[in-house]
Amino acid sequence: MQKLLLLQIWVLAAFVMIFILSPAAHAANSPDMTEVFVTRFDDPPPDSCSPSDCSLREAIIDANSVANPNLDTIRVFLQAGTYQAHLGNEWYEDQGYTGDLDITGVVSISGAGPNATTITGMGDVERAFDVPHKFARAEISNLSIRDLPYTFAPIDCGKGIRNEGGTLTVRNVIIDHALMRGDGGGICNEADGTLNVTDVTISNSCGCLAGIGGAIFNTGTATLTRVNLTGNKVDWYVGGAISSGGTLTVTDSSISNNTVTAPLGNRRGGGISAGGTVNLTNVTVSGNYVDPSNPQPGNNVGGGLSIEGDATNVTIANSTIVNNSAEVGGGGISKQGSGALTLINTIVGNNTGGDCQGTISSSGHNLDSDGSCGLTGAGDQSELDPQVGVLADNGGPTQTHALLPGSPAIDAGDAGNCPATDQRGAPRPFDGDSDGVAVCDIGAFEAGSQVPPPPPPLQGDVNCDGDLNSIDALLVLRYSAGLSSGACISAGDLNCNSVINSVDALLILRRVAGLPEPSPAPCA
Repeated sequence: MQKLLLLQIWVLAAFVMIFILSPAAHAANSPDMTEVFVTRFDDPPPDSCSPSDCSLREAIIDANSVANPNLDTIRVFLQAGTYQAHLGNEWYEDQGYTGDLDITGVVSISGAGPNATTITGMGDVERAFDVPHKFARAEISNLSIRDLPYTFAPIDCGKGIRNEGGTLTVRNVIIDHALMRGDGGGICNEADGTLNVTDVTISNSCGCLAGIGGAIFNTGTATLTRVNLTGNKVDWYVGGAISSGGTLTVTDSSISNNTVTAPLGNRRGGGISAGGTVNLTNVTVSGNYVDPSNPQPGNNVGGGLSIEGDATNVTIANSTIVNNSAEVGGGGISKQGSGALTLINTIVGNNTGGDCQGTISSSGHNLDSDGSCGLTGAGDQSELDPQVGVLADNGGPTQTHALLPGSPAIDAGDAGNCPATDQRGAPRPFDGDSDGVAVCDIGAFEAGSQVPPPPPPLQGDVNCDGDLNSIDALLVLRYSAGLSSGACISAGDLNCNSVINSVDALLILRRVAGLPEPSPAPCA
Protein backbone atom coordinates (compact mmCIF):
# COMPACT_ATOMS: atom_id res chain seq x y z
CA MET A 1 0.00 0.00 0.00
CA GLN A 2 2.80 2.44 0.92
CA LYS A 3 4.55 1.77 -2.41
CA LEU A 4 1.31 2.45 -4.25
CA LEU A 5 0.87 5.79 -2.49
CA LEU A 6 4.44 6.81 -3.32
CA LEU A 7 3.93 5.79 -6.94
CA GLN A 8 0.78 7.91 -7.09
CA ILE A 9 2.63 10.90 -5.68
CA TRP A 10 5.50 10.56 -8.16
CA VAL A 11 3.09 10.25 -11.08
CA LEU A 12 1.23 13.35 -9.86
CA ALA A 13 4.52 15.23 -9.59
CA ALA A 14 5.40 14.26 -13.14
CA PHE A 15 2.10 15.63 -14.39
CA VAL A 16 2.69 18.81 -12.37
CA MET A 17 6.11 19.31 -13.97
CA ILE A 18 4.66 18.72 -17.43
CA PHE A 19 1.99 21.30 -16.64
CA ILE A 20 4.56 23.86 -15.54
CA LEU A 21 6.65 23.52 -18.68
CA SER A 22 3.85 23.00 -21.18
CA PRO A 23 3.07 25.94 -23.49
CA ALA A 24 -0.57 24.88 -23.49
CA ALA A 25 -0.75 25.66 -19.78
CA HIS A 26 -0.12 29.31 -20.59
CA ALA A 27 -1.99 29.69 -23.85
CA ALA A 28 -4.61 32.41 -24.08
CA ASN A 29 -8.19 31.20 -23.57
CA SER A 30 -7.02 27.84 -22.21
CA PRO A 31 -10.07 26.62 -20.27
CA ASP A 32 -8.01 25.04 -17.49
CA MET A 33 -5.40 27.76 -17.02
CA THR A 34 -5.20 28.75 -13.36
CA GLU A 35 -1.73 30.35 -13.15
CA VAL A 36 0.56 32.41 -15.37
CA PHE A 37 4.22 33.14 -14.69
CA VAL A 38 5.64 36.45 -15.91
CA THR A 39 9.10 36.09 -17.46
CA ARG A 40 9.99 39.54 -18.80
CA PHE A 41 10.19 42.98 -17.22
CA ASP A 42 9.50 45.31 -20.16
CA ASP A 43 6.12 46.24 -21.66
CA PRO A 44 6.07 45.31 -25.36
CA PRO A 45 2.99 45.31 -27.61
CA PRO A 46 1.00 42.39 -26.19
CA ASP A 47 0.81 38.89 -27.62
CA SER A 48 -0.13 35.61 -25.95
CA CYS A 49 2.11 34.30 -23.18
CA SER A 50 4.46 31.38 -23.57
CA PRO A 51 6.47 29.79 -20.74
CA SER A 52 9.63 31.66 -21.78
CA ASP A 53 8.11 34.91 -23.08
CA CYS A 54 5.38 36.54 -21.01
CA SER A 55 5.12 40.18 -19.94
CA LEU A 56 2.90 41.37 -17.10
CA ARG A 57 0.49 42.98 -19.56
CA GLU A 58 0.27 39.77 -21.61
CA ALA A 59 -0.25 37.70 -18.47
CA ILE A 60 -3.16 39.86 -17.32
CA ILE A 61 -4.79 39.86 -20.77
CA ASP A 62 -4.51 36.07 -20.90
CA ALA A 63 -5.92 35.75 -17.38
CA ASN A 64 -8.83 38.04 -18.23
CA SER A 65 -9.66 36.00 -21.32
CA VAL A 66 -9.94 32.59 -19.63
CA ALA A 67 -13.35 30.94 -19.90
CA ASN A 68 -14.20 30.93 -16.20
CA PRO A 69 -17.83 29.97 -15.46
CA ASN A 70 -16.97 28.93 -11.88
CA LEU A 71 -15.21 32.26 -11.16
CA ASP A 72 -12.00 30.51 -10.15
CA THR A 73 -9.10 32.83 -9.38
CA ILE A 74 -6.51 33.02 -12.17
CA ARG A 75 -3.15 33.66 -10.55
CA VAL A 76 -0.36 35.74 -12.06
CA PHE A 77 3.06 35.38 -10.45
CA LEU A 78 5.91 37.88 -10.67
CA GLN A 79 9.49 37.18 -9.73
CA ALA A 80 11.79 39.73 -8.08
CA GLY A 81 12.64 42.70 -10.29
CA THR A 82 11.24 45.94 -11.69
CA TYR A 83 8.37 45.75 -14.21
CA GLN A 84 7.51 48.59 -16.57
CA ALA A 85 3.91 49.58 -17.30
CA HIS A 86 4.06 52.39 -19.82
CA LEU A 87 2.79 51.18 -23.19
CA GLY A 88 0.87 54.00 -24.88
CA ASN A 89 -1.63 56.41 -23.38
CA GLU A 90 -5.01 55.62 -24.89
CA TRP A 91 -7.22 56.95 -22.12
CA TYR A 92 -10.34 54.98 -21.22
CA GLU A 93 -9.25 51.84 -23.10
CA ASP A 94 -10.29 49.08 -20.67
CA GLN A 95 -8.97 45.86 -22.23
CA GLY A 96 -5.37 46.38 -21.13
CA TYR A 97 -3.77 46.49 -24.57
CA THR A 98 -2.39 49.95 -23.90
CA GLY A 99 -2.17 52.38 -21.00
CA ASP A 100 -2.91 50.97 -17.55
CA LEU A 101 -3.13 47.26 -16.74
CA ASP A 102 -6.84 46.41 -16.80
CA ILE A 103 -8.15 43.53 -14.69
CA THR A 104 -11.57 42.48 -15.97
CA GLY A 105 -11.78 38.89 -14.71
CA VAL A 106 -11.12 37.10 -11.41
CA VAL A 107 -7.38 37.63 -11.17
CA SER A 108 -4.72 37.56 -8.45
CA ILE A 109 -1.35 39.23 -9.06
CA SER A 110 1.40 38.32 -6.59
CA GLY A 111 5.05 39.32 -6.45
CA ALA A 112 8.05 38.13 -4.44
CA GLY A 113 7.50 40.77 -1.75
CA PRO A 114 7.15 44.59 -1.68
CA ASN A 115 10.90 45.08 -1.36
CA ALA A 116 11.65 42.66 -4.20
CA THR A 117 8.99 43.14 -6.90
CA THR A 118 8.25 46.65 -8.20
CA ILE A 119 5.75 47.97 -10.74
CA THR A 120 6.66 51.39 -12.13
CA GLY A 121 5.45 53.70 -14.86
CA MET A 122 7.15 56.00 -17.31
CA GLY A 123 5.91 58.91 -19.38
CA ASP A 124 2.23 59.71 -19.83
CA VAL A 125 0.84 56.61 -18.11
CA GLU A 126 -2.72 56.60 -16.75
CA ARG A 127 -2.01 54.50 -13.67
CA ALA A 128 -0.60 51.08 -12.80
CA PHE A 129 -3.76 48.91 -12.40
CA ASP A 130 -7.43 49.42 -13.23
CA VAL A 131 -10.45 47.29 -12.25
CA PRO A 132 -12.89 48.80 -14.73
CA HIS A 133 -16.25 47.17 -13.98
CA LYS A 134 -18.33 45.73 -11.15
CA PHE A 135 -18.03 42.08 -12.24
CA ALA A 136 -14.24 42.02 -11.80
CA ARG A 137 -12.51 40.65 -8.70
CA ALA A 138 -8.84 41.54 -8.30
CA GLU A 139 -6.20 40.84 -5.68
CA ILE A 140 -2.80 42.56 -5.77
CA SER A 141 -0.24 41.39 -3.23
CA ASN A 142 3.42 41.10 -2.28
CA LEU A 143 4.77 43.90 -4.47
CA SER A 144 5.35 47.64 -4.63
CA ILE A 145 4.02 50.30 -7.00
CA ARG A 146 6.44 53.19 -7.26
CA ASP A 147 7.29 56.38 -9.11
CA LEU A 148 4.17 57.01 -11.18
CA PRO A 149 4.71 60.57 -12.41
CA TYR A 150 2.32 63.49 -12.56
CA THR A 151 1.15 64.15 -16.12
CA PHE A 152 -1.07 66.69 -17.85
CA ALA A 153 -3.53 63.98 -18.78
CA PRO A 154 -7.31 64.30 -18.27
CA ILE A 155 -8.30 64.72 -14.62
CA ASP A 156 -8.92 61.22 -13.28
CA CYS A 157 -8.84 59.05 -10.16
CA GLY A 158 -6.29 56.60 -8.73
CA LYS A 159 -2.71 56.73 -9.96
CA GLY A 160 -1.66 53.49 -8.31
CA ILE A 161 -4.88 51.46 -8.56
CA ARG A 162 -8.45 52.33 -9.54
CA ASN A 163 -11.49 50.19 -8.73
CA GLU A 164 -14.63 51.19 -10.64
CA GLY A 165 -17.22 49.13 -8.83
CA GLY A 166 -15.56 45.72 -8.61
CA THR A 167 -14.00 43.96 -5.62
CA LEU A 168 -10.37 44.88 -5.01
CA THR A 169 -8.08 43.37 -2.37
CA VAL A 170 -4.64 44.89 -1.79
CA ARG A 171 -2.35 43.01 0.59
CA ASN A 172 1.29 43.44 1.63
CA VAL A 173 1.88 46.24 -0.87
CA ILE A 174 3.84 49.52 -0.84
CA ILE A 175 2.60 52.40 -3.01
CA ASP A 176 5.05 55.29 -3.13
CA HIS A 177 5.19 58.50 -5.15
CA ALA A 178 1.96 58.00 -7.10
CA LEU A 179 1.00 61.44 -8.40
CA MET A 180 -2.49 61.72 -9.88
CA ARG A 181 -3.89 64.78 -11.60
CA GLY A 182 -7.17 64.38 -9.79
CA ASP A 183 -8.31 62.22 -6.85
CA GLY A 184 -6.76 59.36 -4.93
CA GLY A 185 -3.04 59.32 -5.64
CA GLY A 186 -2.57 55.81 -4.25
CA ILE A 187 -5.93 54.05 -4.61
CA CYS A 188 -9.31 55.15 -5.96
CA ASN A 189 -12.43 53.17 -4.98
CA GLU A 190 -15.43 54.47 -6.89
CA ALA A 191 -19.17 53.88 -7.20
CA ASP A 192 -20.23 50.66 -5.47
CA GLY A 193 -16.70 49.30 -5.32
CA THR A 194 -15.51 47.13 -2.44
CA LEU A 195 -11.95 47.78 -1.31
CA ASN A 196 -10.02 45.69 1.25
CA VAL A 197 -6.54 46.95 2.12
CA THR A 198 -4.33 45.03 4.57
CA ASP A 199 -0.68 45.50 5.54
CA VAL A 200 -0.19 48.32 3.04
CA THR A 201 1.88 51.50 3.09
CA ILE A 202 0.95 54.47 0.88
CA SER A 203 3.46 57.30 1.03
CA ASN A 204 4.50 60.47 -0.78
CA SER A 205 1.50 60.30 -3.09
CA CYS A 206 -0.75 63.10 -4.26
CA GLY A 207 -4.23 64.00 -5.41
CA CYS A 208 -2.80 66.90 -7.35
CA LEU A 209 -4.32 69.92 -9.06
CA ALA A 210 -7.94 70.11 -7.92
CA GLY A 211 -7.78 66.62 -6.43
CA ILE A 212 -8.95 65.14 -3.14
CA GLY A 213 -7.58 62.18 -1.19
CA GLY A 214 -3.79 62.13 -1.41
CA ALA A 215 -3.51 58.40 -0.62
CA ILE A 216 -7.07 57.03 -0.94
CA PHE A 217 -10.29 58.31 -2.49
CA ASN A 218 -13.41 56.31 -1.59
CA THR A 219 -17.07 56.55 -2.52
CA GLY A 220 -17.77 52.82 -2.08
CA THR A 221 -16.98 50.56 0.87
CA ALA A 222 -13.37 50.62 2.05
CA THR A 223 -11.88 48.52 4.87
CA LEU A 224 -8.30 49.36 5.89
CA THR A 225 -6.37 47.14 8.33
CA ARG A 226 -2.78 47.64 9.51
CA VAL A 227 -2.31 50.44 7.00
CA ASN A 228 0.34 53.16 7.12
CA LEU A 229 -0.52 56.39 5.27
CA THR A 230 2.28 58.95 5.55
CA GLY A 231 3.66 61.94 3.70
CA ASN A 232 0.76 62.21 1.25
CA LYS A 233 -0.90 65.45 0.16
CA VAL A 234 -3.54 67.25 -1.84
CA ASP A 235 -2.72 70.67 -3.19
CA TRP A 236 -6.20 72.06 -3.70
CA TYR A 237 -9.08 70.64 -1.71
CA VAL A 238 -9.56 68.04 1.07
CA GLY A 239 -8.21 64.81 2.56
CA GLY A 240 -4.41 64.78 2.72
CA ALA A 241 -4.48 61.01 3.25
CA ILE A 242 -8.12 59.91 2.79
CA SER A 243 -11.21 61.44 1.25
CA SER A 244 -14.27 59.26 1.79
CA GLY A 245 -17.91 59.80 0.94
CA GLY A 246 -18.91 56.15 1.31
CA THR A 247 -18.33 53.67 4.13
CA LEU A 248 -14.87 53.75 5.67
CA THR A 249 -13.53 51.36 8.34
CA VAL A 250 -9.95 51.78 9.58
CA THR A 251 -8.36 49.46 12.16
CA ASP A 252 -4.86 49.14 13.66
CA SER A 253 -3.47 51.84 11.38
CA SER A 254 -1.36 55.01 11.37
CA ILE A 255 -2.22 58.19 9.44
CA SER A 256 0.64 60.64 9.85
CA ASN A 257 2.30 63.72 8.37
CA ASN A 258 -0.14 64.21 5.51
CA THR A 259 -0.99 67.70 4.29
CA VAL A 260 -3.61 69.82 2.56
CA THR A 261 -2.11 72.92 1.02
CA ALA A 262 -3.07 75.22 -1.86
CA PRO A 263 -3.26 78.89 -2.78
CA LEU A 264 -7.02 78.57 -3.29
CA GLY A 265 -9.82 76.11 -2.62
CA ASN A 266 -11.53 74.53 0.39
CA ARG A 267 -8.83 73.07 2.58
CA ARG A 268 -9.98 70.54 5.18
CA GLY A 269 -8.89 67.25 6.67
CA GLY A 270 -5.12 67.00 6.73
CA GLY A 271 -5.44 63.33 7.63
CA ILE A 272 -9.03 62.35 6.77
CA SER A 273 -11.89 64.22 5.18
CA ALA A 274 -15.08 62.16 5.34
CA GLY A 275 -18.81 62.06 4.99
CA GLY A 276 -20.90 58.89 4.97
CA THR A 277 -20.12 56.28 7.62
CA VAL A 278 -16.75 56.18 9.39
CA ASN A 279 -15.41 53.74 12.00
CA LEU A 280 -11.90 54.11 13.41
CA THR A 281 -10.55 51.62 15.97
CA ASN A 282 -6.98 51.53 17.28
CA VAL A 283 -5.88 54.29 14.89
CA THR A 284 -3.15 56.90 15.35
CA VAL A 285 -3.75 60.24 13.60
CA SER A 286 -0.64 62.36 14.07
CA GLY A 287 1.26 65.27 12.56
CA ASN A 288 -1.25 66.01 9.80
CA TYR A 289 -1.55 69.59 8.62
CA VAL A 290 -3.93 71.99 6.90
CA ASP A 291 -2.45 75.13 5.34
CA PRO A 292 -3.79 78.14 7.31
CA SER A 293 -3.56 80.67 4.45
CA ASN A 294 -6.64 82.06 2.70
CA PRO A 295 -8.97 81.58 5.71
CA GLN A 296 -12.66 81.41 4.90
CA PRO A 297 -15.63 80.17 6.97
CA GLY A 298 -15.59 76.40 7.10
CA ASN A 299 -12.14 76.12 5.50
CA ASN A 300 -8.62 75.51 6.82
CA VAL A 301 -9.98 73.21 9.54
CA GLY A 302 -9.64 69.62 10.67
CA GLY A 303 -5.89 69.03 10.86
CA GLY A 304 -6.41 65.41 11.85
CA LEU A 305 -9.98 64.76 10.71
CA SER A 306 -12.65 66.83 9.04
CA ILE A 307 -16.08 65.22 9.30
CA GLU A 308 -18.34 66.77 6.69
CA GLY A 309 -22.02 67.69 6.66
CA ASP A 310 -23.25 64.49 5.01
CA ALA A 311 -21.60 62.19 7.57
CA THR A 312 -24.30 59.94 8.99
CA ASN A 313 -22.49 57.88 11.62
CA VAL A 314 -18.91 58.40 12.81
CA THR A 315 -17.38 56.39 15.65
CA ILE A 316 -13.78 56.78 16.85
CA ALA A 317 -12.71 54.20 19.43
CA ASN A 318 -9.41 53.59 21.23
CA SER A 319 -7.59 55.99 18.96
CA THR A 320 -4.90 58.64 19.46
CA ILE A 321 -5.32 61.98 17.66
CA VAL A 322 -2.40 64.23 18.57
CA ASN A 323 0.02 66.84 17.19
CA ASN A 324 -2.12 67.76 14.18
CA SER A 325 -2.50 71.32 12.97
CA ALA A 326 -5.27 73.51 11.53
CA GLU A 327 -4.76 76.98 12.93
CA VAL A 328 -8.23 78.25 11.95
CA GLY A 329 -9.94 75.56 14.06
CA GLY A 330 -10.30 71.89 14.87
CA GLY A 331 -6.61 71.02 14.82
CA GLY A 332 -7.52 67.51 15.94
CA ILE A 333 -11.13 67.05 14.78
CA SER A 334 -13.48 69.39 12.95
CA LYS A 335 -17.14 68.37 12.92
CA GLN A 336 -19.49 70.19 10.54
CA GLY A 337 -23.11 69.31 9.81
CA SER A 338 -25.80 67.41 11.72
CA GLY A 339 -24.48 63.83 11.68
CA ALA A 340 -23.29 62.17 14.89
CA LEU A 341 -19.59 61.86 15.81
CA THR A 342 -18.94 59.71 18.87
CA LEU A 343 -15.68 59.21 20.78
CA ILE A 344 -14.95 56.15 22.93
CA ASN A 345 -11.67 55.57 24.84
CA THR A 346 -9.92 58.12 22.61
CA ILE A 347 -7.17 60.71 23.12
CA VAL A 348 -7.49 64.07 21.33
CA GLY A 349 -4.62 66.22 22.52
CA ASN A 350 -1.90 68.77 21.82
CA ASN A 351 -3.32 69.79 18.45
CA THR A 352 -2.59 73.26 17.03
CA GLY A 353 -5.83 75.18 16.48
CA GLY A 354 -7.64 73.36 19.26
CA ASP A 355 -8.41 69.72 19.80
CA CYS A 356 -12.03 69.82 18.59
CA GLN A 357 -14.40 72.03 16.65
CA GLY A 358 -18.14 71.39 16.44
CA THR A 359 -20.42 69.09 18.37
CA ILE A 360 -18.73 65.91 19.64
CA SER A 361 -20.58 63.14 21.48
CA SER A 362 -18.88 61.05 24.13
CA SER A 363 -19.53 57.45 25.08
CA GLY A 364 -17.06 57.87 27.91
CA HIS A 365 -13.42 57.46 28.89
CA ASN A 366 -11.98 60.02 26.48
CA LEU A 367 -9.25 62.58 27.09
CA ASP A 368 -8.58 66.02 25.57
CA SER A 369 -5.90 68.56 26.38
CA ASP A 370 -7.75 71.89 26.06
CA GLY A 371 -11.40 71.31 26.92
CA SER A 372 -12.61 72.03 23.38
CA CYS A 373 -14.16 68.57 22.81
CA GLY A 374 -16.93 69.15 25.35
CA LEU A 375 -16.33 65.83 27.09
CA THR A 376 -18.99 65.06 29.71
CA GLY A 377 -19.28 61.27 29.59
CA ALA A 378 -18.42 58.80 32.34
CA GLY A 379 -14.67 58.55 32.85
CA ASP A 380 -13.89 61.49 30.54
CA GLN A 381 -10.86 63.65 31.37
CA SER A 382 -10.50 67.18 30.04
CA GLU A 383 -7.74 69.77 29.87
CA LEU A 384 -4.98 67.28 30.67
CA ASP A 385 -1.72 66.62 28.83
CA PRO A 386 -2.01 63.03 27.56
CA GLN A 387 1.77 62.60 28.01
CA VAL A 388 2.59 60.60 24.91
CA GLY A 389 5.98 59.90 23.36
CA VAL A 390 7.02 60.77 19.84
CA LEU A 391 5.56 58.86 16.91
CA ALA A 392 7.79 55.82 16.62
CA ASP A 393 8.10 52.13 15.92
CA ASN A 394 6.97 50.69 19.24
CA GLY A 395 6.44 47.22 17.80
CA GLY A 396 3.76 46.01 15.45
CA PRO A 397 3.31 46.93 11.80
CA THR A 398 2.43 50.64 12.21
CA GLN A 399 3.85 53.55 14.21
CA THR A 400 2.28 54.64 17.51
CA HIS A 401 2.63 57.17 20.31
CA ALA A 402 3.62 55.30 23.48
CA LEU A 403 2.01 56.42 26.73
CA LEU A 404 4.71 57.82 29.00
CA PRO A 405 4.90 56.84 32.69
CA GLY A 406 2.31 58.82 34.61
CA SER A 407 0.06 59.44 31.61
CA PRO A 408 -3.55 59.99 32.71
CA ALA A 409 -4.61 57.67 29.88
CA ILE A 410 -3.06 54.59 31.54
CA ASP A 411 -5.65 52.20 32.99
CA ALA A 412 -8.36 54.84 32.44
CA GLY A 413 -10.38 53.25 29.64
CA ASP A 414 -13.72 51.51 29.61
CA ALA A 415 -13.36 47.73 29.97
CA GLY A 416 -16.73 47.25 28.30
CA ASN A 417 -15.48 48.91 25.11
CA CYS A 418 -11.95 47.54 25.04
CA PRO A 419 -10.61 45.75 21.92
CA ALA A 420 -8.68 42.54 22.54
CA THR A 421 -5.45 44.15 21.34
CA ASP A 422 -4.04 47.64 20.81
CA GLN A 423 -2.95 49.09 17.46
CA ARG A 424 0.31 47.14 17.59
CA GLY A 425 -1.38 43.81 18.31
CA ALA A 426 -0.38 43.84 22.00
CA PRO A 427 -2.98 42.30 24.34
CA ARG A 428 -5.48 44.47 26.21
CA PRO A 429 -6.10 45.10 29.05
CA PHE A 430 -2.76 45.35 30.90
CA ASP A 431 -2.04 46.60 34.39
CA GLY A 432 -0.09 49.65 33.27
CA ASP A 433 -0.12 51.48 36.61
CA SER A 434 0.87 48.38 38.63
CA ASP A 435 -2.06 48.61 41.05
CA GLY A 436 -2.89 44.95 40.64
CA VAL A 437 -5.88 45.52 38.35
CA ALA A 438 -5.60 45.33 34.56
CA VAL A 439 -7.68 48.06 32.91
CA CYS A 440 -7.79 49.12 29.26
CA ASP A 441 -5.85 52.31 28.45
CA ILE A 442 -7.32 55.28 26.59
CA GLY A 443 -5.95 55.62 23.06
CA ALA A 444 -4.35 53.29 20.52
CA PHE A 445 -1.46 52.15 22.75
CA GLU A 446 -1.63 49.81 25.75
CA ALA A 447 1.18 50.77 28.14
CA GLY A 448 3.36 47.89 29.37
CA SER A 449 1.80 45.30 27.09
CA GLN A 450 4.20 43.58 24.70
CA VAL A 451 3.66 42.73 21.06
CA PRO A 452 3.72 38.93 20.64
CA PRO A 453 6.16 37.53 18.09
CA PRO A 454 4.65 37.00 14.65
CA PRO A 455 3.44 33.47 13.98
CA PRO A 456 5.66 31.42 11.69
CA PRO A 457 4.46 31.21 8.10
CA LEU A 458 2.26 28.26 7.25
CA GLN A 459 4.64 25.51 6.31
CA GLY A 460 4.52 25.03 2.56
CA ASP A 461 2.62 28.27 1.85
CA VAL A 462 5.24 29.65 -0.50
CA ASN A 463 2.97 32.28 -2.10
CA CYS A 464 1.90 33.74 1.28
CA ASP A 465 -1.84 33.48 0.62
CA GLY A 466 -2.63 31.72 3.89
CA ASP A 467 -3.59 28.48 2.16
CA LEU A 468 -1.75 25.27 1.29
CA ASN A 469 -2.61 23.84 -2.11
CA SER A 470 -1.17 22.44 -5.31
CA ILE A 471 -0.08 25.89 -6.50
CA ASP A 472 2.48 25.93 -3.67
CA ALA A 473 3.85 22.61 -4.96
CA LEU A 474 4.09 24.11 -8.47
CA LEU A 475 6.02 27.08 -7.13
CA VAL A 476 8.43 24.83 -5.23
CA LEU A 477 9.09 22.84 -8.39
CA ARG A 478 9.64 26.05 -10.35
CA TYR A 479 12.07 27.26 -7.68
CA SER A 480 14.01 24.01 -7.83
CA ALA A 481 14.21 24.47 -11.63
CA GLY A 482 15.59 27.99 -11.25
CA LEU A 483 12.34 29.69 -12.34
CA SER A 484 10.23 32.37 -10.65
CA SER A 485 8.60 31.37 -7.38
CA GLY A 486 6.53 32.64 -4.45
CA ALA A 487 7.23 35.47 -2.04
CA CYS A 488 7.52 33.07 0.95
CA ILE A 489 9.65 30.41 -0.72
CA SER A 490 11.55 29.77 2.53
CA ALA A 491 8.36 28.13 3.85
CA GLY A 492 8.81 25.43 1.20
CA ASP A 493 11.48 23.51 3.10
CA LEU A 494 9.10 20.98 4.60
CA ASN A 495 11.72 18.42 5.56
CA CYS A 496 14.03 21.02 7.13
CA ASN A 497 17.16 19.98 5.26
CA SER A 498 17.89 23.56 4.09
CA VAL A 499 17.23 22.53 0.49
CA ILE A 500 13.98 23.30 -1.34
CA ASN A 501 13.38 20.77 -4.09
CA SER A 502 10.94 18.29 -5.58
CA VAL A 503 10.85 16.26 -2.35
CA ASP A 504 9.30 19.28 -0.61
CA ALA A 505 6.80 19.62 -3.47
CA LEU A 506 5.81 15.99 -2.94
CA LEU A 507 5.32 16.59 0.77
CA ILE A 508 3.06 19.55 0.01
CA LEU A 509 0.99 17.41 -2.34
CA ARG A 510 0.70 14.69 0.31
CA ARG A 511 -0.63 17.20 2.84
CA VAL A 512 -3.06 18.68 0.34
CA ALA A 513 -4.33 15.18 -0.45
CA GLY A 514 -4.66 14.33 3.26
CA LEU A 515 -2.15 11.46 3.04
CA PRO A 516 -0.14 10.43 6.11
CA GLU A 517 3.30 11.88 6.66
CA PRO A 518 6.20 9.62 5.69
CA SER A 519 8.23 8.04 8.47
CA PRO A 520 10.31 9.59 9.93
CA ALA A 521 7.99 12.62 9.89
CA PRO A 522 9.31 15.86 8.40
CA CYS A 523 10.00 18.75 10.73
CA ALA A 524 7.07 20.63 12.24
